[in-house]
Amino acid sequence: MVKQGDIIKLSDPNCLALVISKDSYNETGHVIACPVIKNKPDATLSLEIKDGSYALCDNLRRLDLNTRSYHVAYNISMSKMIYVADMVQSIFDYF
Repeated sequence: MVKQGDIIKLSDPNCLALVISKDSYNETGHVIACPVIKNKPDATLSLEIKDGSYALCDNLRRLDLNTRSYHVAYNISMSKMIYVADMVQSIFDYF
């Protein structure tokens, strides 16, 4: 099972994603994730997570890991995960 803060490498399409959903949700085999890209994006809600890799925090995706091949590539620190969660939550703030 993947954990919150894991960077997973998916096949088909071949890409990276940062798992942001809680572990209790991830137990279902589904996750909420942000795409991870290599080039610095123009997006305002992005965060450099490792040596030129950026999580697109405003591009959330629900992934069914029961139907995909993947492996955990690495994970991010708790402090970066908190920052990502704050960025995502800011999308839904009322004021």
